[in-house]
Amino acid sequence: MISLYSSMVADDSKKSKIVIIYENYYSFMAYTAGLILNHNKHDVEDTVHSAMLKIIENIDLIDTSDSRRVKNLCCVIARNKAIDYLRSKNKEAYLLDEEEVFSEPMDTETDPADIIVKQEIYDEVIAAIEKLPDTYRDVCLLKYVNSMKEGEIAAILDISESNVGVRIHRAKQMIRNALKEENIYV
Repeated sequence: MISLYSSMVADDSKKSKIVIIYENYYSFMAYTAGLILNHNKHDVEDTVHSAMLKIIENIDLIDTSDSRRVKNLCCVIARNKAIDYLRSKNKEAYLLDEEEVFSEPMDTETDPADIIVKQEIYDEVIAAIEKLPDTYRDVCLLKYVNSMKEGEIAAILDISESNVGVRIHRAKQMIRNALKEENIYV
């Protein structure tokens, strides 16, 4: 199957990205899709194939040097393709709920205490993102962890760019509220 995927692109660097993604994350994508599809082998294979095609379609946006980001991206795409697959097959309905958190990367401060405080706040924000419903968590992870632009996120999730903006806005409100409840961010 890997030869099929790598034959879909002409550039050697793109082929190597596809090989890396396939070898390192194919089983993870199958696991992710399997959770949604109740581990139906054929449905999972179809879904992961669709996810790989989506990855190949957006291969220019993927930087395989950061394994955490690539794994996150593969998870988001596999989960969304599994949900799409369920919807297309009219199976059990999978219902989804319909200022940036950190606009700049943390810069190095001269005071180590400042760095520790910033890291703790960052960890709390990431924990708040992880608690969001899938619809909002996916766009936040792609935007803030993978540093993708709204147009890129829209292409990956097959939604409009304005929908991405609305989801990010709503997610930021949810994150602020969650952090206020924990007296972390006011």
